[in-house]
Amino acid sequence: MVGVTEAQAEEALTEAGLTPSSVEQHDSDVPEGEVISVAPDEGRRTLRDEPVRMVVSLGPELAEVPSGLVGMTEEEARAALRGVGLVDVEVSREYSADVVRNQVIWASVREGGSVPTDETVRLTVSDGAPPVTVPDVTGLSADDATDTLAAQGFDVAREDKSDKKVEAGAVIRTKPDAGKGAEQGSTVTIVVSRGEEGTVPDVAGLSVEDAQALLDEAGYTSVVRGFGELFGEGVQETEPAAGEKLKKGEEVTLWTW
Repeated sequence: MVGVTEAQAEEALTEAGLTPSSVEQHDSDVPEGEVISVAPDEGRRTLRDEPVRMVVSLGPELAEVPSGLVGMTEEEARAALRGVGLVDVEVSREYSADVVRNQVIWASVREGGSVPTDETVRLTVSDGAPPVTVPDVTGLSADDATDTLAAQGFDVAREDKSDKKVEAGAVIRTKPDAGKGAEQGSTVTIVVSRGEEGTVPDVAGLSVEDAQALLDEAGYTSVVRGFGELFGEGVQETEPAAGEKLKKGEEVTLWTW
């Protein structure tokens, strides 16, 4: 019974004195019109005139492939396929200089065509442009480093950091590090030295002369403001205030009374 046509099965059952009945269902493995199964099973004894139920194949259930898969995002393509009953989707990814990240480059099914609903649909999705190696701009000026990175297709951000070993204005390192791969068009941060940084000493209450000497020893220049410019009175406060961080060589204002 199983594997013969419905007409052949009905004829055989009738000749055996049994009553055939049938239902239909989709099956991707059994050709349309052939018997998938019978109940009772083949070889079983049953009463004459008892009905025998046949399940007959309608062939594979088909789905119409949605249009525009290529160019959709992966999420959009999965949703479109799921909407027509195609749920078995395999995705591979590859770099593409021409297709933006996460867009479908290729699909294994032709749009507008019909395929079985249990078919595996394969999609190739773009990982964007291939990564570019971050050049070594350590020691360059911020402007030169920015030009070098921009020429490689990177956006550039800047972060300033005190460093007693690297002169002010020079690049200490990059984020990501030099030699690493980064997506073209992504942002590379240059970490630029502010030079050696110290702490503004507390000179309040000292004479102008002593305050200037202490600031000079700490690596700062000074300028006097207030009445002390004329009369050389003591220091009331400084700008920046005592305790604040300041790059060596910068100017501290002494306010006097």
